[in-house]
Amino acid sequence: MSRKKPTGNRSSNARSTGWSVCKWLWVVTAVLVGVLAVALGVLAVCEDCRHRVFAACMTHVVVPQLEKLHRPLKDQLLGDDSLSHPLFSGELLELGPGSGTNFKYMTNSPFLRWHGAEPNDHFRESLLASATEAGLEPATEASVRENLLALSGEAAMEEYARQGKQFDVILCTLVLCSVPDPAALLKQVHDRLVPGGRFFFFEHVGAPEESTLAMIQRFMEPLWQLLGDGCHISRDTARLVNQAGFEEVELRTVHLSELALTPHHILGVATKQMID
Repeated sequence: MSRKKPTGNRSSNARSTGWSVCKWLWVVTAVLVGVLAVALGVLAVCEDCRHRVFAACMTHVVVPQLEKLHRPLKDQLLGDDSLSHPLFSGELLELGPGSGTNFKYMTNSPFLRWHGAEPNDHFRESLLASATEAGLEPATEASVRENLLALSGEAAMEEYARQGKQFDVILCTLVLCSVPDPAALLKQVHDRLVPGGRFFFFEHVGAPEESTLAMIQRFMEPLWQLLGDGCHISRDTARLVNQAGFEEVELRTVHLSELALTPHHILGVATKQMID
């Protein structure tokens, strides 16, 4: 006669094992959440930590990937008919140059003198390396080393105003999203251009006001500002550029579907009136 094997112990052991796994999952999850909370807390209170992490992530992870998407658009904005044109010359101010991704557009400009304002000093090493790797004219590369200010755009503009300095071209790419008062900075940009000077810009902007994505952006913005060193993802930068007092604004809107949270971008050139 066959005897039934006892199953009670097995089912009890299975329940016990499953409960142990669940407990460990909860423990691991709690530890990860705790570590994330501590990391976010450190970033919130330590500005230098935030700048250091942001510069490292942008230089080595984010920018190389973004450049693959942005390059065709920046080529249209900063290509042969603008900054890298052989006849281009004069004083150029770049706001927030970061790791120096725009130097490749300045290689054919023998009379270009570069100035830059980058408040995050942790970008300096990679920026200077990019200037060397880009193959700039010797005088232009020297101007990068001489004229890089560790100041925010607003502070730099105030310094240039005290000096009475103006520029033939002012350039910023993915910068207006992170300044505290973009309208005020754009007014300073207008004032620091020579008559007939040009302002080149390429920026991500907020989704249409009533869209679902706009609501998601507003919800995510506080966390995004912390992780993105002050970056706002819901700004209507196109309106701000159009209201900054330029005589002419050539502006295009583009949609990069690969960037789920920030697909909307603008690029263009704003020109100051020839005679004030």
